[in-house]
Amino acid sequence: MATWDEVRELANKLKETQNQPNICKLSDRTWVDIIKHLMSVNRLKLVFSTDGRSYLTRNELDKEIRDEVEAHSGRITLTELASNLDVDFDIIESRSPCRLISIPSEVVNSSYVRRVAHEILDRLEEHGQTSIGELTVIFNLPTTFLSSIMQEYQSTLFHVHKYGEKYFTDTFLNATKAKIRGYFTGVIRPVTLSSVASKLQIPENLINSIVSSLISTGRLYGNLIAGRSGFVPKCYTYAEDTYINSFYSQNGYIEWNYLKRLNIPDPGSYLKTKLPNAMHLPGLTVNTLIVDQLKSLISGVIRDVSWIDL
Repeated sequence: MATWDEVRELANKLKETQNQPNICKLSDRTWVDIIKHLMSVNRLKLVFSTDGRSYLTRNELDKEIRDEVEAHSGRITLTELASNLDVDFDIIESRSPCRLISIPSEVVNSSYVRRVAHEILDRLEEHGQTSIGELTVIFNLPTTFLSSIMQEYQSTLFHVHKYGEKYFTDTFLNATKAKIRGYFTGVIRPVTLSSVASKLQIPENLINSIVSSLISTGRLYGNLIAGRSGFVPKCYTYAEDTYINSFYSQNGYIEWNYLKRLNIPDPGSYLKTKLPNAMHLPGLTVNTLIVDQLKSLISGVIRDVSWIDL
Protein backbone atom coordinates (compact mmCIF):
# COMPACT_ATOMS: atom_id res chain seq x y z
CA MET A 1 0.00 0.00 0.00
CA ALA A 2 1.39 3.39 -1.06
CA THR A 3 2.30 5.82 1.64
CA TRP A 4 1.00 9.37 1.78
CA ASP A 5 4.38 10.66 0.66
CA GLU A 6 4.24 8.48 -2.45
CA VAL A 7 0.76 9.76 -3.28
CA ARG A 8 1.97 13.34 -2.89
CA GLU A 9 4.92 12.63 -5.17
CA LEU A 10 2.67 11.15 -7.88
CA ALA A 11 0.38 14.20 -7.67
CA ASN A 12 3.34 16.51 -8.15
CA LYS A 13 4.51 14.54 -11.18
CA LEU A 14 1.00 14.70 -12.69
CA LYS A 15 0.90 18.43 -12.18
CA GLU A 16 4.30 18.83 -13.82
CA THR A 17 3.14 16.72 -16.75
CA GLN A 18 -0.02 18.80 -17.18
CA ASN A 19 1.98 22.02 -17.14
CA GLN A 20 4.34 20.86 -19.85
CA PRO A 21 3.69 22.24 -23.41
CA ASN A 22 1.96 19.91 -25.84
CA ILE A 23 4.57 18.35 -28.05
CA CYS A 24 2.04 16.44 -30.19
CA LYS A 25 1.14 18.89 -32.95
CA LEU A 26 -0.46 18.30 -36.35
CA SER A 27 1.24 19.76 -39.38
CA ASP A 28 -0.43 22.41 -41.54
CA ARG A 29 -0.71 19.91 -44.37
CA THR A 30 -2.55 17.48 -42.09
CA TRP A 31 -4.99 20.17 -41.01
CA VAL A 32 -5.59 21.03 -44.67
CA ASP A 33 -6.29 17.39 -45.47
CA ILE A 34 -8.66 17.07 -42.52
CA ILE A 35 -10.58 20.18 -43.52
CA LYS A 36 -10.75 19.08 -47.15
CA HIS A 37 -12.11 15.73 -46.08
CA LEU A 38 -14.77 17.31 -43.89
CA MET A 39 -15.75 19.56 -46.77
CA SER A 40 -15.88 16.67 -49.23
CA VAL A 41 -18.40 14.82 -47.04
CA ASN A 42 -20.42 18.03 -46.49
CA ARG A 43 -19.62 18.12 -42.80
CA LEU A 44 -18.01 21.52 -43.15
CA LYS A 45 -18.56 24.41 -45.59
CA LEU A 46 -15.69 26.85 -45.86
CA VAL A 47 -14.23 29.24 -48.40
CA PHE A 48 -10.48 29.09 -49.05
CA SER A 49 -8.38 32.19 -49.30
CA THR A 50 -6.44 32.66 -52.52
CA ASP A 51 -3.22 31.29 -51.00
CA GLY A 52 -5.07 28.41 -49.34
CA ARG A 53 -3.63 29.21 -45.91
CA SER A 54 -6.82 30.53 -44.33
CA TYR A 55 -10.52 29.79 -44.41
CA LEU A 56 -13.79 31.63 -44.07
CA THR A 57 -17.28 30.44 -43.39
CA ARG A 58 -19.81 31.58 -45.97
CA ASN A 59 -21.56 33.78 -43.43
CA GLU A 60 -18.28 35.42 -42.51
CA LEU A 61 -17.44 35.97 -46.18
CA ASP A 62 -20.83 37.61 -46.77
CA LYS A 63 -20.25 39.84 -43.75
CA GLU A 64 -16.81 40.86 -44.98
CA ILE A 65 -18.22 41.56 -48.45
CA ARG A 66 -20.87 43.85 -46.95
CA ASP A 67 -18.28 45.59 -44.79
CA GLU A 68 -15.96 46.09 -47.75
CA VAL A 69 -18.77 47.50 -49.91
CA GLU A 70 -19.74 49.88 -47.12
CA ALA A 71 -16.11 50.96 -46.73
CA HIS A 72 -16.09 51.95 -50.41
CA SER A 73 -19.16 54.20 -50.16
CA GLY A 74 -21.54 51.47 -51.22
CA ARG A 75 -20.00 50.57 -54.57
CA ILE A 76 -17.00 48.42 -55.49
CA THR A 77 -15.86 46.31 -58.42
CA LEU A 78 -15.78 42.54 -58.04
CA THR A 79 -12.10 42.51 -59.00
CA GLU A 80 -11.19 44.93 -56.23
CA LEU A 81 -13.40 43.07 -53.78
CA ALA A 82 -11.72 39.74 -54.54
CA SER A 83 -8.28 41.31 -54.19
CA ASN A 84 -9.07 43.04 -50.89
CA LEU A 85 -10.60 39.93 -49.32
CA ASP A 86 -7.98 37.58 -50.79
CA VAL A 87 -10.72 35.32 -52.15
CA ASP A 88 -11.02 33.85 -55.63
CA PHE A 89 -12.92 36.08 -58.09
CA ASP A 90 -15.36 33.31 -59.09
CA ILE A 91 -16.35 32.80 -55.46
CA ILE A 92 -16.95 36.53 -54.97
CA GLU A 93 -18.97 36.65 -58.18
CA SER A 94 -21.17 33.75 -57.06
CA ARG A 95 -22.04 35.26 -53.67
CA SER A 96 -25.21 37.33 -53.26
CA PRO A 97 -25.27 38.66 -49.70
CA CYS A 98 -28.52 40.20 -48.58
CA ARG A 99 -28.87 43.99 -48.89
CA LEU A 100 -26.41 43.98 -51.80
CA ILE A 101 -27.22 44.37 -55.49
CA SER A 102 -25.11 42.88 -58.25
CA ILE A 103 -24.57 44.78 -61.47
CA PRO A 104 -22.15 43.81 -64.25
CA SER A 105 -18.64 43.54 -62.71
CA GLU A 106 -19.71 45.49 -59.62
CA VAL A 107 -21.74 45.28 -56.45
CA VAL A 108 -23.61 48.07 -54.67
CA ASN A 109 -25.64 48.33 -51.50
CA SER A 110 -29.06 49.82 -50.85
CA SER A 111 -27.56 53.00 -49.36
CA TYR A 112 -25.76 53.68 -52.63
CA VAL A 113 -28.99 53.15 -54.60
CA ARG A 114 -30.83 55.63 -52.36
CA ARG A 115 -28.00 58.12 -52.81
CA VAL A 116 -28.21 57.80 -56.59
CA ALA A 117 -31.99 58.27 -56.43
CA HIS A 118 -31.58 61.49 -54.42
CA GLU A 119 -28.97 62.78 -56.87
CA ILE A 120 -31.41 62.10 -59.70
CA LEU A 121 -34.03 64.04 -57.75
CA ASP A 122 -31.62 66.98 -57.39
CA ARG A 123 -31.00 66.92 -61.13
CA LEU A 124 -34.73 66.82 -61.88
CA GLU A 125 -35.39 69.75 -59.56
CA GLU A 126 -32.60 71.75 -61.20
CA HIS A 127 -33.25 70.96 -64.86
CA GLY A 128 -36.82 69.66 -64.90
CA GLN A 129 -35.84 66.80 -67.15
CA THR A 130 -33.32 64.03 -67.62
CA SER A 131 -32.80 60.90 -69.65
CA ILE A 132 -31.42 57.44 -69.07
CA GLY A 133 -28.59 58.28 -71.48
CA GLU A 134 -27.58 61.32 -69.43
CA LEU A 135 -27.77 59.38 -66.17
CA THR A 136 -25.64 56.59 -67.64
CA VAL A 137 -22.87 59.08 -68.39
CA ILE A 138 -23.14 60.75 -64.97
CA PHE A 139 -23.21 57.62 -62.81
CA ASN A 140 -21.50 55.13 -65.14
CA LEU A 141 -24.24 52.60 -64.45
CA PRO A 142 -26.13 50.24 -66.81
CA THR A 143 -29.28 51.63 -68.41
CA THR A 144 -31.42 48.78 -67.10
CA PHE A 145 -30.24 49.41 -63.55
CA LEU A 146 -30.99 53.13 -63.79
CA SER A 147 -34.41 52.40 -65.29
CA SER A 148 -35.18 50.15 -62.32
CA ILE A 149 -34.21 52.97 -59.93
CA MET A 150 -36.56 55.36 -61.75
CA GLN A 151 -39.38 52.84 -61.46
CA GLU A 152 -38.65 52.02 -57.82
CA TYR A 153 -38.66 55.64 -56.63
CA GLN A 154 -41.43 56.90 -58.90
CA SER A 155 -44.24 58.42 -56.79
CA THR A 156 -42.26 57.93 -53.57
CA LEU A 157 -39.28 60.23 -54.07
CA PHE A 158 -40.18 61.98 -57.31
CA HIS A 159 -43.03 62.13 -59.81
CA VAL A 160 -42.00 62.19 -63.45
CA HIS A 161 -43.58 61.61 -66.84
CA LYS A 162 -41.77 59.49 -69.40
CA TYR A 163 -41.73 60.34 -73.10
CA GLY A 164 -39.41 58.07 -75.03
CA GLU A 165 -36.08 58.13 -73.22
CA LYS A 166 -36.83 61.42 -71.46
CA TYR A 167 -38.26 62.01 -67.99
CA PHE A 168 -40.02 65.30 -67.17
CA THR A 169 -41.27 66.83 -63.93
CA ASP A 170 -44.74 68.33 -63.54
CA THR A 171 -43.25 71.82 -63.29
CA PHE A 172 -41.29 71.39 -66.50
CA LEU A 173 -44.30 69.96 -68.33
CA ASN A 174 -46.57 72.82 -67.26
CA ALA A 175 -44.03 75.37 -68.47
CA THR A 176 -43.56 73.42 -71.71
CA LYS A 177 -47.32 73.23 -72.30
CA ALA A 178 -47.57 77.00 -71.92
CA LYS A 179 -44.69 77.50 -74.36
CA ILE A 180 -46.17 75.10 -76.92
CA ARG A 181 -49.65 76.58 -76.61
CA GLY A 182 -48.27 80.08 -77.09
CA TYR A 183 -46.26 79.05 -80.14
CA PHE A 184 -49.05 77.16 -81.90
CA THR A 185 -51.63 79.83 -81.08
CA GLY A 186 -49.55 82.27 -83.10
CA VAL A 187 -49.18 79.93 -86.09
CA ILE A 188 -51.16 81.00 -89.18
CA ARG A 189 -49.84 78.44 -91.65
CA PRO A 190 -49.28 74.66 -91.47
CA VAL A 191 -46.08 73.64 -89.68
CA THR A 192 -44.32 70.34 -89.16
CA LEU A 193 -43.81 69.16 -85.60
CA SER A 194 -40.18 68.33 -86.36
CA SER A 195 -39.42 71.95 -87.25
CA VAL A 196 -41.12 73.17 -84.08
CA ALA A 197 -39.23 70.58 -82.02
CA SER A 198 -35.95 71.82 -83.46
CA LYS A 199 -36.84 75.46 -82.82
CA LEU A 200 -38.14 75.00 -79.27
CA GLN A 201 -35.68 72.25 -78.32
CA ILE A 202 -38.52 70.00 -77.18
CA PRO A 203 -38.87 66.31 -78.17
CA GLU A 204 -41.27 65.85 -81.07
CA ASN A 205 -43.24 63.08 -79.37
CA LEU A 206 -43.83 65.38 -76.39
CA ILE A 207 -45.04 68.18 -78.68
CA ASN A 208 -47.38 65.76 -80.43
CA SER A 209 -48.85 64.63 -77.12
CA ILE A 210 -49.30 68.15 -75.74
CA VAL A 211 -50.78 69.58 -78.96
CA SER A 212 -53.21 66.66 -79.18
CA SER A 213 -54.28 67.29 -75.59
CA LEU A 214 -54.70 71.03 -76.17
CA ILE A 215 -56.85 70.41 -79.25
CA SER A 216 -59.06 67.83 -77.53
CA THR A 217 -59.66 70.15 -74.56
CA GLY A 218 -60.49 73.13 -76.78
CA ARG A 219 -57.48 75.21 -75.73
CA LEU A 220 -55.95 75.15 -79.21
CA TYR A 221 -57.77 75.45 -82.52
CA GLY A 222 -56.46 73.37 -85.36
CA ASN A 223 -55.79 69.82 -86.46
CA LEU A 224 -52.90 67.39 -86.41
CA ILE A 225 -52.25 65.81 -89.79
CA ALA A 226 -52.00 62.06 -89.29
CA GLY A 227 -48.99 60.47 -90.95
CA ARG A 228 -47.36 63.80 -91.77
CA SER A 229 -46.57 65.00 -88.24
CA GLY A 230 -47.92 68.44 -89.00
CA PHE A 231 -50.30 70.97 -87.50
CA VAL A 232 -52.82 73.02 -89.47
CA PRO A 233 -54.29 76.01 -87.59
CA LYS A 234 -58.03 76.52 -87.80
CA CYS A 235 -57.62 80.02 -89.24
CA TYR A 236 -55.67 78.56 -92.16
CA THR A 237 -58.27 75.86 -92.74
CA TYR A 238 -61.05 78.47 -92.69
CA ALA A 239 -59.21 80.71 -95.17
CA GLU A 240 -58.46 77.70 -97.36
CA ASP A 241 -62.08 76.54 -97.36
CA THR A 242 -63.28 80.05 -98.13
CA TYR A 243 -60.90 80.40 -101.06
CA ILE A 244 -61.78 76.99 -102.52
CA ASN A 245 -65.53 77.63 -102.19
CA SER A 246 -65.11 81.03 -103.83
CA PHE A 247 -63.13 79.57 -106.73
CA TYR A 248 -65.68 76.79 -107.19
CA SER A 249 -68.62 79.21 -107.06
CA GLN A 250 -67.06 81.51 -109.65
CA ASN A 251 -65.80 78.85 -112.05
CA GLY A 252 -68.13 75.91 -111.49
CA TYR A 253 -65.25 73.44 -111.22
CA ILE A 254 -61.96 72.85 -109.46
CA GLU A 255 -58.98 70.66 -110.34
CA TRP A 256 -57.59 68.29 -107.75
CA ASN A 257 -53.98 69.11 -108.62
CA TYR A 258 -54.68 72.68 -107.59
CA LEU A 259 -55.70 71.48 -104.13
CA LYS A 260 -52.53 69.42 -103.84
CA ARG A 261 -50.55 72.62 -104.35
CA LEU A 262 -52.45 73.97 -101.33
CA ASN A 263 -51.09 71.05 -99.24
CA ILE A 264 -54.36 69.12 -99.23
CA PRO A 265 -53.07 65.54 -99.43
CA ASP A 266 -56.33 63.88 -100.54
CA PRO A 267 -58.29 66.33 -102.71
CA GLY A 268 -60.90 63.74 -103.70
CA SER A 269 -61.98 63.00 -100.14
CA TYR A 270 -61.80 66.68 -99.22
CA LEU A 271 -64.04 67.80 -102.10
CA LYS A 272 -66.51 64.95 -101.67
CA THR A 273 -66.95 66.08 -98.07
CA LYS A 274 -67.14 69.80 -98.82
CA LEU A 275 -69.14 69.53 -102.07
CA PRO A 276 -71.34 66.45 -101.75
CA ASN A 277 -73.73 67.55 -104.54
CA ALA A 278 -71.01 68.14 -107.14
CA MET A 279 -69.91 65.67 -109.79
CA HIS A 280 -66.56 64.19 -108.86
CA LEU A 281 -64.53 62.93 -111.79
CA PRO A 282 -60.94 61.61 -111.64
CA GLY A 283 -58.86 64.73 -111.04
CA LEU A 284 -61.78 67.14 -111.37
CA THR A 285 -64.87 68.24 -109.45
CA VAL A 286 -67.61 69.96 -111.47
CA ASN A 287 -70.80 71.76 -110.50
CA THR A 288 -73.83 69.80 -111.74
CA LEU A 289 -75.26 73.03 -113.18
CA ILE A 290 -72.28 73.24 -115.51
CA VAL A 291 -72.86 69.64 -116.51
CA ASP A 292 -76.53 70.33 -117.23
CA GLN A 293 -75.61 73.39 -119.30
CA LEU A 294 -73.13 71.35 -121.32
CA LYS A 295 -75.71 68.65 -121.89
CA SER A 296 -78.24 71.21 -123.15
CA LEU A 297 -75.67 72.87 -125.38
CA ILE A 298 -74.54 69.59 -126.88
CA SER A 299 -78.14 68.43 -127.39
CA GLY A 300 -78.97 71.65 -129.24
CA VAL A 301 -75.93 71.41 -131.48
CA ILE A 302 -76.32 67.77 -132.48
CA ARG A 303 -79.86 68.44 -133.70
CA ASP A 304 -78.36 70.47 -136.54
CA VAL A 305 -75.17 68.51 -137.21
CA SER A 306 -74.25 64.88 -137.10
CA TRP A 307 -71.06 65.39 -135.10
CA ILE A 308 -69.42 67.89 -132.73
CA ASP A 309 -65.82 68.63 -131.76
CA LEU A 310 -65.69 68.96 -127.97
